[in-house]
Amino acid sequence: MKQLVQSYRSGALRVEEAPVPALRPAGVLVRNAFSLISPGTERAQMELARASLLEKARQRPEQVRQVLRSLRQEGWLATYRKVMDRLDTPVTVGYCSAGVVLEAGGAAGEFRVGDRVACAGEGHGSHAEVVYVPRTLCARVPEGVPLEHAAFAPLGAIALESLREVQAELGARVGVIGLGLVGLLIVQLLEAAGCHVLASDLDADRARLARELGAEAACEATSLEAAAESFTGGRGLDAVILAAASRSAEPVEVAGHIAREKGRVVVVGAFPIEVPRKVYYEKELTLSVSRAFGAGTYDPEVVERGRDYPYSYVRWTAGRHLEEFLAQLARGRVRVEPLLTHRFPIERAEDAYRLLGDAAARPLGILFTYDVEKPLARGAVPASAAPPSAPAIGELRVGVIGAGKFAQTYLLPHLRRRGVRLHSLATATAASAAHTRRKFGFAEAGCDAEALVADPRTNCLVIATRHDLHARLAAAGLRAGKCVFVEKPLALNEDELGGVMAAARNHPGRLLVGFNRRFSPLARRVKEFFAGRQGPLVMTCRVNAAALPADHWVYDPVEGGGRLRSELCHFIDLLQYLAGTPPVRVYAESIRPPSDPARADENVQVTLHFADGSTGTITYTTVGDPRVARERLEIFGDQATAEINNFRTAHLHRRHRTRRFWLLQQDMGYRDEMGAFLAAAAAGAPLPMPLEEIEAASLATLRVLDSLARGAPVEVHASEM
Repeated sequence: MKQLVQSYRSGALRVEEAPVPALRPAGVLVRNAFSLISPGTERAQMELARASLLEKARQRPEQVRQVLRSLRQEGWLATYRKVMDRLDTPVTVGYCSAGVVLEAGGAAGEFRVGDRVACAGEGHGSHAEVVYVPRTLCARVPEGVPLEHAAFAPLGAIALESLREVQAELGARVGVIGLGLVGLLIVQLLEAAGCHVLASDLDADRARLARELGAEAACEATSLEAAAESFTGGRGLDAVILAAASRSAEPVEVAGHIAREKGRVVVVGAFPIEVPRKVYYEKELTLSVSRAFGAGTYDPEVVERGRDYPYSYVRWTAGRHLEEFLAQLARGRVRVEPLLTHRFPIERAEDAYRLLGDAAARPLGILFTYDVEKPLARGAVPASAAPPSAPAIGELRVGVIGAGKFAQTYLLPHLRRRGVRLHSLATATAASAAHTRRKFGFAEAGCDAEALVADPRTNCLVIATRHDLHARLAAAGLRAGKCVFVEKPLALNEDELGGVMAAARNHPGRLLVGFNRRFSPLARRVKEFFAGRQGPLVMTCRVNAAALPADHWVYDPVEGGGRLRSELCHFIDLLQYLAGTPPVRVYAESIRPPSDPARADENVQVTLHFADGSTGTITYTTVGDPRVARERLEIFGDQATAEINNFRTAHLHRRHRTRRFWLLQQDMGYRDEMGAFLAAAAAGAPLPMPLEEIEAASLATLRVLDSLARGAPVEVHASEM
């Protein structure tokens, strides 16, 4: 299928061939008939993408802080690669479309194949022939409403949300500043709600159009204050909706002057919000920001899992706003035909976007059209010059599932080796599949993970999805007879672990989990340093992890399982590797902050006892200073001591002598891990980590959670699984 994407590095747009997105249970696949450019949002997106690196940094200070943290922890080369990878990753464009349902997921509610629907949301209502849309961000199109008009529904939902914020009542006098598409829709909806509307814009023609669409009065921005004085008899407007885009805070200041005492000001457009205290204080004005389509727009439970808010408690969600706007279209209360100025087939997308910067063309509503009659290719999309399908004898044919930032930074670069053919790729989104296929040279790419696992043309499988899919896909890959590399954690609970272990025992030597730190050159030096020891080891591991946003997917109990499941297994395995024996007992305690925002479940101390009498302590915390090294290990035994600091330096002390090792860049073992996996798979040898150690580290991690819940030590007996 065709899809429009944009380079975040250069701002360049291109229409590319991409696989049809995967269908998920709580949504639908829609074949777009039309999609609408949102001029304000998409122009701003283009300007940011085309800005210099310095300007991008100025507009994204939090990302600059992330880069600085990465420089301290990982070094300049790794940081440079991460930044360039991020800039080179294309993004989908658009969030307003309409079409016909091709497929409906099992939890898609009322939607059926053949339904005409309007679609909203970045990454969902995109400029593409086929889109996946969660059930909460689409709505059926009423009979009599053309699909080209229904494509306006997401902008209509934005307009409706601003009306909810402004609390417009019958007879209220409301000003609308900024008469782009959203502003002109707001004008019509206010008029339909029985409000008296004063519309204003820098463009006199837009003001005239607002009058034609129902505004009681309209003016150019230069005469707004005088017009408001006349329109309200000197009393001021009951409310002002700011739908303009600006580089200054002038719209907020102007709104304060024309609003009445105790009036309301609602921000819809993009501009700096700097409130002039004097006028807002003296008039006791209420200022609020209207956010996107309505309640639930940014809630993962709503968007990703399709769980809408209860109707009785949250009346106007994003999906219900879409429905209501379409109902207003059907009743003729809102007209969008006068807003349409240009139409382009999706193949001419670059011509359409050139219009956004062309003042002479005066674009307003720009619509993309799609050829819905042509046959739609399904399945993986091959490279333009794909290699022959018949592999060489002994050749590794690798299939990869998942290509997020982690996989593209730490795994995929190390798969490009002689004798390794990157055959198939499956990712969650079409844009990611197309970009990663091109970047790393996969023969084909798609969005169907199950089909890739079952494909007999591959003999190696690399799994780098979100955590909830690891165990199921790994077990399926093993049953399909493939060598399987799966990122950690292997499983989120003991039932999942038992299932994948059963599959692994039936296919011995074919499973490797991404416990990469044991493959670090510094970890191997420490292991060699204590070779032949006579007594047990005393080991400490301190992890100063950066805090994550509260809404990060890793905290989702279904997809992520929390940071202890996600990361603690790394360090349990590392200590197991150094001790040479599995853990047999764990005890964990966490902080219990009375009101601190720190999470107890990621600020823990874990004590491990190993079969040979060695002990290990892991301190995992997110409340430390991020400038301090993320990871530090100290190992004591046989009158010797070893230290590893952030996998960049190591000190080995014995008999009053110290050996020091430095690396130019942090090396956590990703390259050597993947090299060992591929070499063993090519040779038909067992993969380079005993199954018993995979099971022990994974089970011990889950038993740490049991210990936290019980407040007592918990035994670890992997053989009981």
